[in-house]
Amino acid sequence: MRRIINTLLLVVVLIATLVLMGPTGVGSQTTYPLEECARGCFSTEEDFMMMKGEPYDGNPYISDGDLLSFTGRVCARNADLLSRFYDGRPPADLGLDAVDILHVKDRIIAFSTELDDPRGRFTAGDLLFTPGYFIPNRALVYPFGITHDIGLDALQFRGPEDKVLAFVRSIPNLCANGWPGCLQSQLKERGIDIWFSVEGTVIRAGAPSILDGYVLSAAYGTIIAKQDALLPNVVPADIPQRGVDFGLDALFAPEIVTRVPPIYFSTEILFRGERLPFTDGDVLLRGDGVVLRNEDAIKLFYPAANFLGLDALDAGGPPPEEKVPHITHIGRQTVANINGGTVPVGGAGTGLAWYGSYWRPFGRYVAIHGEIPSGIDQFRVAYRKHDEARPANPATAKGIAVVSGAGWQVEEYNLLMSDCSGWAAYYSDGDGWYDAAEYRRLESGVGMPADCTSQLALTVWNSQGPGIDSEGHYRIWLQWKIGANIYEEAFDHHVQFDNKAPEILDLQIPGGACATYGPDDMPIMVRANFYDAHFLYYRLRLFGGNPPSSAWYPPVYHDTSAVDAVGPTGTGGATVNLHTVDMSVLSAGSVVTCAYGIMLWVEDSTIYGGFDPITNQLPWATTYESWKEITFDYMPYGP
Repeated sequence: MRRIINTLLLVVVLIATLVLMGPTGVGSQTTYPLEECARGCFSTEEDFMMMKGEPYDGNPYISDGDLLSFTGRVCARNADLLSRFYDGRPPADLGLDAVDILHVKDRIIAFSTELDDPRGRFTAGDLLFTPGYFIPNRALVYPFGITHDIGLDALQFRGPEDKVLAFVRSIPNLCANGWPGCLQSQLKERGIDIWFSVEGTVIRAGAPSILDGYVLSAAYGTIIAKQDALLPNVVPADIPQRGVDFGLDALFAPEIVTRVPPIYFSTEILFRGERLPFTDGDVLLRGDGVVLRNEDAIKLFYPAANFLGLDALDAGGPPPEEKVPHITHIGRQTVANINGGTVPVGGAGTGLAWYGSYWRPFGRYVAIHGEIPSGIDQFRVAYRKHDEARPANPATAKGIAVVSGAGWQVEEYNLLMSDCSGWAAYYSDGDGWYDAAEYRRLESGVGMPADCTSQLALTVWNSQGPGIDSEGHYRIWLQWKIGANIYEEAFDHHVQFDNKAPEILDLQIPGGACATYGPDDMPIMVRANFYDAHFLYYRLRLFGGNPPSSAWYPPVYHDTSAVDAVGPTGTGGATVNLHTVDMSVLSAGSVVTCAYGIMLWVEDSTIYGGFDPITNQLPWATTYESWKEITFDYMPYGP
């Protein structure tokens, strides 16, 4: 967002900044630790003081123009970004509105500021580059028919790294006759693009309007994603479809080859909806929800507040021309159905999967699947408790291991039998690291006449294993090695465990167990007390007679019962009326003087998996269940 600061305030900020920074804080073009942001960075909307810790330059004052890592490090000051534009002595902080780190070693960063250049050379809507180049805002918006500077709020270069860098390095010699139109031809010719958002709104006659919440293409003049595609249906996003323009303040779109490219972003305004609450400082995932709360992003900087907003975002990039390794499924559910925090429980992400119209936790063995492209030497799935920080040193993270002693064997092509009846051992080391070449060979079937293990999991997590809280909320993320270097997924995936079956604490009928009833006593009320953290439904079964017969009553779900006193965790800790049962539901010929019973069946919503290491089969099911019975005598009247 643009900031409006009067001259007096600008002078005050300049003086304060110079006093705090001291002699080492200005224009440290060759000394700032940009490598700390190689795997992700952001900027805040508000300035703050670090209450603990010390940045690389010793200055605890953090501005909304500084570049920060997700591991609690200051990677670059605003002065570092602007150094080449001012011969090493930039003016007071100009803020940071968008960022894309293009090359860490050569310190090539694309960005935009919140304030115009005091000397009038560039505006807050222009696209700047740390070597001292810039592309005017009007060139970016030219294909949309916009002829004025409309601001720049987010940006993301798209395309192979070598082609993007070649384009940036040639900027001083490009488009001598003007950028508008020329920029588009250069981007198309090189097979790259610039995705971005603007700060204003444009109403276009005969064409879709442009909102500041849209992702736009500079090369083709098209709308990559409107707000109704970025935010789930429960959010009233987009005009005029749903009624609200939430804006787009930050953008990151990794080069993952999928049908619908993932887009991470933040909005300019918050939403307090019941299903998907978020702030204008949270990181959201396209079509899903919150993947990182603002408070989690900033807490390692120890500010005096737990919310500072989000104004720029970049989550790093893969090695040149490599696809990004990433987790795709947890417990056979896609991460898009899990990693959103669309229920306001447990902070940034609940770890609950949306499956079968209900939010569900995981239990027993949880298979984790993903993509491991070529060029990766080793990989593992790392984990931590929900309320723990990700280790600053990736090597010290805990990995999910299936060691050789577990006996995991996977199917292998049998040359003698010409089928998949062979077996190969498959396991990690003690820290959870797997050999990537072996995984790719088995998973892809390369070099084999048949693909025997196309659904090979990255690893299988025993949620009841040693050191694991079987009811805990965890975060997981993929790590991989290229040589001695460890890389990581930028954002976590949440997993909530529930390995407890429902507890049936009480089951009652009038008169107690073994009471005697007749036709005039029917129907009888069944009362019960039961609990489960993720209760799904209960149902009753009446049985007995001669010949024996039984009848199930329809299930009563926690969210569909209009009259029964049940909720998301059961009966709320009390014995309550459920509903009545009547002998008339049994087969007429079986209702005789005899003992009968009522079964209460209670299920939770857990998705749990088994693990058969001998065959690499991962059987799975849904729900833990419990049941309890109570008996009574029935004496029908008449002959």
